[in-house]
Amino acid sequence: MPNKSDYDQRNDRIAALLQNSIEALGPDLVANPQLAEVLNRMVDDQVQQYNASQNGKNQASDGGLADLIGLGKDAPADLGQTQVSPGVVDYDDTVISERILATADLYYIYMHERLGVFRVMGKLQELFKAGTLRISSGEGAYGLYRFDKHGILRYHMRDRLRAYKRVFGYTRSDPGPGARS
Repeated sequence: MPNKSDYDQRNDRIAALLQNSIEALGPDLVANPQLAEVLNRMVDDQVQQYNASQNGKNQASDGGLADLIGLGKDAPADLGQTQVSPGVVDYDDTVISERILATADLYYIYMHERLGVFRVMGKLQELFKAGTLRISSGEGAYGLYRFDKHGILRYHMRDRLRAYKRVFGYTRSDPGPGARS
């Protein structure tokens, strides 16, 4: 892990590189905004390659804990010598298309929950198993069969309510352990 002064120095060099590139390409950047994105992506790729090559180098056997609390032989004397973690991309703050599509699917399921589709299907199953709903063939029987067959893959109501609470903030249910409310 780099120490704080090296980390700050590297960030300053990256900022200076971008600033010099922007000044050199000034009119071209105004004419073609995608050029700035390409330039930024190239610099980010270089930084990621450098970070990947440095990953795990120069680490203490205890992960730097002794140095962190000031007990090790290499404990920093001032703040500029403290080690800085390169950081971890926060998974919850990364927006990707799959998450948006999953949220849309969950909202679709929530709307069916609000409309009572799951309650109606549960009641139809109950009536069929009790023998009061007599269907033996046709589209309705096949749909009820598929709903029953795929029931093992379906989340239970408690799990669905927790998901609605976690993602949308809907329902009064407990969001579950480890969830932010």
